Amino acid sequence: MNFIASRRRLRGRLDNTIRTLCPLIEGEVLKRAWVKRSEYELRRELVGCILGSQVRHEMAVAATENLEYTNLLTDTRWYRRRDISFESDVLMVLEGR
Repeated sequence: MNFIASRRRLRGRLDNTIRTLCPLIEGEVLKRAWVKRSEYELRRELVGCILGSQVRHEMAVAATENLEYTNLLTDTRWYRRRDISFESDVLMVLEGR
């Protein structure tokens, strides 16, 4: 078999693979329903990402869970005016106190 025939065969196989994969990928994308997230869920995710950029994943997850457990991610704590203890409360949780 010459070079040109070999390339044509390879191209045909690639085209068939692409034709097979595209509908499968499209089906997977369509299955994923985009869920609306609450501001609280987005805040928790953001805090987890910020922590995860600085420490190991396990530590970031644990710290985020602790912040959540102590209600430091709630709307009440985030939007309360003149909450002078908020920063120190967050620091205490992150330090493990």
